[in-house]
Order: sequence, then structure tokens, then C-alpha cells
Amino acid sequence: MELWYLLFNDALREIRGVYSFRRFFVRTIITSSPPDPMDLVHRYLYKLAPRIKDESEEHQLNRALQHIEYFLSKYYMKTNK
Repeated sequence: MELWYLLFNDALREIRGVYSFRRFFVRTIITSSPPDPMDLVHRYLYKLAPRIKDESEEHQLNRALQHIEYFLSKYYMKTNK
């Protein structure tokens, strides 16, 4: 998993916007099939769904998964036209 952490840490240095990072994250997950994608979601949760004041981690995770689902459907629809 260390290689995956290095990849996403490098991406964080290059990609400033949350939306752009989410898009990169999902495309990377789809095209590269990491061994434990949920570990990566948890590790980069703060960037996938920045915490809203007084928000629980569970709610933050659910928001991140919704964003990921959005990009997955967008990517899937784009590749299957």
C-alpha cells in the first residue's frame, strides 16, 4: 500500500481543488485496481470530503462515498457510450 500512499500524496501536492482530486482518485482506482481501495478512502477522507463543522466521521465518509459514486457513474457512462 505504500506505493499507493506515495502516489496520492504526490497528487495532493499537484492537485489543489477538491473536485479535481476526487476525479483523479476515482479514475486511478478504476484503472489501477489497488488492493484495498477503502483504506485509501479512509486515508484521504479529509481531501475527498472536507469535514463540515460538527460533522461526524461517519457522515463525512458517507459524503465521500457519494462523491465517489457520482464520479464512478460519470466515468462508467462516459466509457460505455
